[in-house]
Amino acid sequence: RVILLCAFGALVVLGLDLGTKHWALTSLSEARHGAAPALCDDASGPRAPQRLSRPAVPLASDVLSLEYTENCSAAFGLASQLPSSARRVFLASMAILAVIALFVLLARGHGSSAFAWGVPLVAAGALGNMLDRVRLGYVVDFLHVQYRPWDFDYPVFNVADIAIGVGVALLVVGAARAPSEDTGPVSEP
Repeated sequence: RVILLCAFGALVVLGLDLGTKHWALTSLSEARHGAAPALCDDASGPRAPQRLSRPAVPLASDVLSLEYTENCSAAFGLASQLPSSARRVFLASMAILAVIALFVLLARGHGSSAFAWGVPLVAAGALGNMLDRVRLGYVVDFLHVQYRPWDFDYPVFNVADIAIGVGVALLVVGAARAPSEDTGPVSEP
């Protein structure tokens, strides 16, 4: 039953992520006219985006805005030196393996309830960004947090990134608070 609830939660978060990315594609960017530039061939250097970004939409002055960007690499530049097609296969494989491993651990009763809450968040985020890479060749990002008085400018991110960040924090807390073998299985989220 816990697995079904987690799978449902992951599908809800995945739907939210894909829906907001679709909105960003249609509302914050527009199609390029003419031939498209190379698709993420060298993610380590500057490249022309596949779509043209419309002006950013400020939500909170100098703090939060909606701004379309295309992200070719993974967190911390993981696999950025690989060719585009190899990077897609590598990152998709890693996302699928991570999701399977988390659900196997959950099914075996590892972790606390925080772990059970973290699994669907990480799974949804990993799958959401993986689906972007497979279908588009890049990840759609659109949330930009900055604070100009302190020169703070966080990289643009998306709902999947939020889900992964919160989910990983819950996994860490859940692993640290894992029930001992004599206390029984994970309680339901």
